[in-house]
Amino acid sequence: GIDWWDILTLLLKISMFYAIFFLVFIVITILAVLNVINAVFVSDAMECTQLDIDLRMQGELRETKYLLERLTRIFQEMDVANKGAISLRAFEECVEKDEMKMVFSLIGLQFTDGLT
Repeated sequence: GIDWWDILTLLLKISMFYAIFFLVFIVITILAVLNVINAVFVSDAMECTQLDIDLRMQGELRETKYLLERLTRIFQEMDVANKGAISLRAFEECVEKDEMKMVFSLIGLQFTDGLT
């Protein structure tokens, strides 16, 4: 293609106005192209961010489901009579066991005594 400097020197011979207009046109065109390139990068970054948020939400949901299943199993183990409910005394007895304290600690529950 033709070098911009060659075009600019020809326009300067005709009129300073045309040369300035040409320079402004070139600057605006370059800014427009850079804006399009920037928009592509921003769009890709937004997609990646949305994917990351979705993955974190799925992970949190999985963890919550796991904790719910684990707690359900723990309370089913406490219900030795298979009544579907446990008494406060049975709960306190189970919570006082070191094994149960460890299980509750692993899922983020801390018991200083059975009535907490």
